Amino acid sequence: MANTRHDPAGGNSAGPRRGSQPKTRARERIAAERAARKRAEARRRILVAVASVTAVLAVVVGLVAVKLTATPARLIASESPASSLVVRQVTTVPAAVLTRVNPGQEVTPLRAVKTSGPPLTIGGKPAIVFVSEESCPFCAAERWSLAVALSHFGSWSQLGTTTSSATDVYPDTATLLFRTARYQSTELTLRMTELTDNAGRALQAQTPRASNSRIRKLKPAASAGSGADVAPDGGTANRPPGFPARFAGSGPPSPGRGVPRPAERPG
Repeated sequence: MANTRHDPAGGNSAGPRRGSQPKTRARERIAAERAARKRAEARRRILVAVASVTAVLAVVVGLVAVKLTATPARLIASESPASSLVVRQVTTVPAAVLTRVNPGQEVTPLRAVKTSGPPLTIGGKPAIVFVSEESCPFCAAERWSLAVALSHFGSWSQLGTTTSSATDVYPDTATLLFRTARYQSTELTLRMTELTDNAGRALQAQTPRASNSRIRKLKPAASAGSGADVAPDGGTANRPPGFPARFAGSGPPSPGRGVPRPAERPG
């Protein structure tokens, strides 16, 4: 039987060759680097996914918050300076025309309310206190007649135009904007207070002369459901219900819209 064992001095060895160890370590290092790169890529993908989901959730939450807190655009009326034609039509109605106006059938007769005490004055002149809400269609209709009447005792400036609430009765009633207006007269004093804007948000606080208690004191019991305008003699004038219908839905006033047409004026 032949002897297959080799003498160590003959150059053969049962252990690994010396030249293969560096190659093994290099392969292991490359494998480790590849594994590290794969783990880093996996972490990057996870972070990108989490960031994307977070961004989407933030956008959704923001949109929901805006939706819940913002007033719908359709509820906010546009505001603009009154055109020169609208101002001229309102402020130049001749007194002779007004005396010939046929009031027609009165739904609610106007009544002066007599009260004890001195007449209402401001600055030594008879005073008119007009308290309204820009969202109110009845107030919207009243502004036209008030502007026409007072133009015979003084001058208006900075009149604007807008509409009443879109969700109330007689929606989008065309009206003048008194909040920006100025009135000057040597014969009387006008005080105007707009409690809310078109969307019902609070605007101006009531003054002592236009307080709820004073209005209730001057207001007739029969007009408990209507508004009241404090007149110079200390009384009030009731507003006839229903008359905003002619202005309702006409949109912002413009020539021929929101202002009585010439054919509707007597004479």
